[in-house]
Amino acid sequence: IGDIYIFWALHLIVHRWFEPSISKTVDLFQMRDDVAGATLMAIGTSLPELLSGLVGVFVPGAGDTGLGTVLGSLVFNLLVITGLCIIVVPGAAISLNRVATIRDVTCQVVVIGVLCWAFSDQQVDINNVI
Repeated sequence: IGDIYIFWALHLIVHRWFEPSISKTVDLFQMRDDVAGATLMAIGTSLPELLSGLVGVFVPGAGDTGLGTVLGSLVFNLLVITGLCIIVVPGAAISLNRVATIRDVTCQVVVIGVLCWAFSDQQVDINNVI
């Protein structure tokens, strides 16, 4: 029953604050809807993972959530959300470009590899940033 309360609270937050703020930002900067969807919605939906990752890395005693949060949300977004979009949208509406798909998958693999390398010594310092 706790999950129902969480989803209800999330709905209220998104409906009352997130969507109106996105709409006002789009109007203010005169953005096209597709650009707003690709940027503002991506930022808004990925911000919780970013914040929990930062808390896990930089707050002492918060636990080791940094790498798991980043990789978990990356894999979820890549596989589950993309897969559901392919299942829900009719086949004629989606056309996948082989070159773009190979490029995106290659970049994702490189990003995951670099993240695993950066966290391999279980410390974050300036050498990992450079």
